[in-house]
Amino acid sequence: MSPIDTVIISTNFWRVPSVERAFSGILEGCPSAEERIAIIEEAKSARANWKPCADGMQLVEQLKTFIGCRVRIQFWDSIMWMCDEEAPFPTEADCLGVILQQHEGFLQAYLQVKNLKELPTHEGYSSQGYFKQQVGSDVLLAPLADLYEVSKIGFIV
Repeated sequence: MSPIDTVIISTNFWRVPSVERAFSGILEGCPSAEERIAIIEEAKSARANWKPCADGMQLVEQLKTFIGCRVRIQFWDSIMWMCDEEAPFPTEADCLGVILQQHEGFLQAYLQVKNLKELPTHEGYSSQGYFKQQVGSDVLLAPLADLYEVSKIGFIV
């Protein structure tokens, strides 16, 4: 394996802001009506102005070094702020590529994977819903916008 075998994504530069996720970072309390309006307006503005940044493109380049490797993927769920054990199940897969595609009007990055093996945990849940089908192929897409951690665990045989 190479010197960089694990990438942990603590700031996800590929996650497009949305009203649906605008409140996911609030751990305590309930925002007032005025605060809710401000949070929603901020999310709408951030979404309207979102585009891939240099850090996001650097992540794409870094993950290209994982092509040809068996990887372990951990997706992010905001529940992980408090309960790591309730996270989506880790999944092992063969990494075949990293691609950019338009999705809902935004350029998005994906790992191209196949030969998935989900690793169930006691309190987590299936990660299958995070994967997207690549049109006309048996290859699945793992959105970088939903990734938390990717680790090289071997080479594709």
